[in-house]
Amino acid sequence: MEKTIDKLLLDGGCTCFDFTNTVNSRHVSSGHEYLKTYADLLEWCNRTGLISSARIKELSDLANSRQKEAEQIMEGAMMGREVLFRVFSAVAAGQKPDRKDLAAFNEKVSDSLSHVRLTMKNGEKSLDLSPDKPDLEEPLWQIYKSAFDVWINEDVDRIKECESCGWLFLDKSKNNRRRWCNMKTCGSSDKALRYYYKKKKEGENA
Repeated sequence: MEKTIDKLLLDGGCTCFDFTNTVNSRHVSSGHEYLKTYADLLEWCNRTGLISSARIKELSDLANSRQKEAEQIMEGAMMGREVLFRVFSAVAAGQKPDRKDLAAFNEKVSDSLSHVRLTMKNGEKSLDLSPDKPDLEEPLWQIYKSAFDVWINEDVDRIKECESCGWLFLDKSKNNRRRWCNMKTCGSSDKALRYYYKKKKEGENA
């Protein structure tokens, strides 16, 4: 399958994991990178429905007028993505995250939550992270708010790392026994590979 953002599988089960999964494979050092520019980030936001199309247009225009700032934000976004991955990868493995990673994680989440506004929509209480004027960091606030929600609301044993590609995902199955981010892709390829090595070993021992 062609590796483009519009074909990127969204198997993380939450926004922050879909963000960490914008590298084709965590088990291959040369895995395909989906997010290379701020424009790519906005395309991903559109793909995931994270931000409205009207706001994406505003952010795109703003990024074009502030290209240097947009580049710097992307550099920070990529470092933040790896912090998110390392923190939740450790959690998935039943380990305590690295102290420095956890500190960086807390800093990102705290900054995100500082932009939360309490609002009322159709008579219902809600949280809003969209400022009155577009801000180039707005997509990241949404991502780290998602990370906060996962940390607070999800059971630790539901946070998993795919055995095949290393993607993070929330296991929402009833029996909580998923081993792969996607059964049709990673599950099938992993089973095929195991079968191959099993037959190869049997042949060698014959």
